[in-house]
Amino acid sequence: MKIHKILFLAFVLLTMNSCRQRNIVLNTQGVAASASLRSVFGPQMADAYDRSDWNAILLMADSIKRGGEPIDDMVLLYAKALEETGSPERAVEVLTASLAEQTSITPRYYLYHELGSAYSALKDYENAVAAYKAALTLQPSYARPMVGLGQALAESGDIESAMYYYSLASNLFDENEMADELLAIGSAMVNIAPDDPNGWQTLANGFDYLGQYEKEEECLNNKAAIFLKDKSFFSDESKMQDFLMLNLQMAVTCFHMERYQDCLKYIDVIHENSTTMGDYDEIVTHLYEESKIKLN
Repeated sequence: MKIHKILFLAFVLLTMNSCRQRNIVLNTQGVAASASLRSVFGPQMADAYDRSDWNAILLMADSIKRGGEPIDDMVLLYAKALEETGSPERAVEVLTASLAEQTSITPRYYLYHELGSAYSALKDYENAVAAYKAALTLQPSYARPMVGLGQALAESGDIESAMYYYSLASNLFDENEMADELLAIGSAMVNIAPDDPNGWQTLANGFDYLGQYEKEEECLNNKAAIFLKDKSFFSDESKMQDFLMLNLQMAVTCFHMERYQDCLKYIDVIHENSTTMGDYDEIVTHLYEESKIKLN
């Protein structure tokens, strides 16, 4: 496993332990991939989905309905198209009816997630929160309702709970979508709570996946500045562990940027404050030895 992946897993655990605007753009989860759409609804529907042409999708969906064809296997796509074309109230009606009738072959937690999105579009955050929580009750490891829930809670003024769900979601996207999702979640966290270090950490992890190490370092410096303002920081064991991990990530980031002297500086901070990093001792030793070699 690469160093940045090992570090990321550790940072997520620390973030989840320390945490208790609708501006994020989410992909439609639960809608069939375009290949499946092609086989079920034909190439026109699949091409429209690939282009995010929601008006075309809505017209085709309405045509299917008027032709007497079953709509149950595309209710999620239909509702998403309604929402994207400015009719979230109609999307709520469609999704609510489908959930009540229990005829759709789409998993119910996908429908609840889209219902939460439609309610959020209507700024009905109380019902949005209820819908997202219903999705998570059915599928606790489904990341997208966590993000939606974080957004709805933030809009409702419950910043602490919003940060908790954002942090929880940050570990649940697969590697192919990890960077974009981390940057979106981190941006939302920083926006609602700029003095919370977890938002900056999430952003840093997103930039790390993209190999944008200068931006990663900037985020980590912002996190470090927050730490230094906390007078109880060095007397709190869990915070000290997070501080050591921050210095380790700083060291890795500097190593990637070929700033080996700075890498050694952060390793020295680790050695000054701890005799061991446990499972990360091997990484610390490797960075130290490689940096020394590069400097000689």
